[in-house]
Amino acid sequence: MFLIKDHICRAGKDICEDAIGWGSHYLFAMDGASGLTGTHLMDAGSDAAWFASGIRDGLCRVLDGGDRRSTAEILLQLTAELRRDYEDRAAELGTEVPPDSPSAGIALFRELEDGTVEFFGLGDCVGALRTRDGRTLWSCDDALPALDGGVIARMAQLHQDQGCTVLEARRQCDALLLRNRQLRNTRGGYWILDPSGDGIPHARVLRWRREEVESLSAFSDGFAQLSAPFRIYPDYGKIHDQMPQTSLQALLEQVYTAQEADPDGNCFPRLKFRDDACALWAQVTP
Repeated sequence: MFLIKDHICRAGKDICEDAIGWGSHYLFAMDGASGLTGTHLMDAGSDAAWFASGIRDGLCRVLDGGDRRSTAEILLQLTAELRRDYEDRAAELGTEVPPDSPSAGIALFRELEDGTVEFFGLGDCVGALRTRDGRTLWSCDDALPALDGGVIARMAQLHQDQGCTVLEARRQCDALLLRNRQLRNTRGGYWILDPSGDGIPHARVLRWRREEVESLSAFSDGFAQLSAPFRIYPDYGKIHDQMPQTSLQALLEQVYTAQEADPDGNCFPRLKFRDDACALWAQVTP
């Protein structure tokens, strides 16, 4: 059983595109990818928020109901349902599905029927785990951060060349961001959760015996800024290790303080001043 000790989900600006969910035998964090073209089809704050909340609600419903199917099978069903809704709305509005149709990263821990704890990850949401023998392990995609890092490097170069701030330079990088977005669920690009379901077979899947696991956490890249770019903690595992001593609200306040000390992104280059952030952690009963 997972004993949820703390959770948080905060918007960076007006609309929160992160989502969290949990139950007695699962927890997850999601990070919806903000739209780049301004297209907004669904009845939600944004299409990314609609997608993340739709997956969240579906996962909680299915997992609370005791569904024994694999995580991949469950997500394939949920994404297919959302894809139909999205395509139907596009047809109703007489428009094409946009090139930045919604997607989301996910880090999910689930206790399976055989007594194992499974991690299922897509994108740059982080899953972290501490074993009873004192090891802290974590998993996060490296392909998507590398693509984002290329954009951030370009923004930093424009700052140097033109005298604009790093965050002001973001406007000149929209085409590069969109080109990267179109690499999703392709070899040589990155694997992510989206209505096509194409990334699901490529998820990072790890398993441990339940008796090996002491605690676990999942958090979005906005919360992971505690490590990158702000280096308040040296790695994602150290963020997890801090959670029993420091509330998630207090940890997020450390991110906010660092952001406010660097409002232009010139010292710690990043894509936006403040990202959505979510996190939750649990102890695992022996």
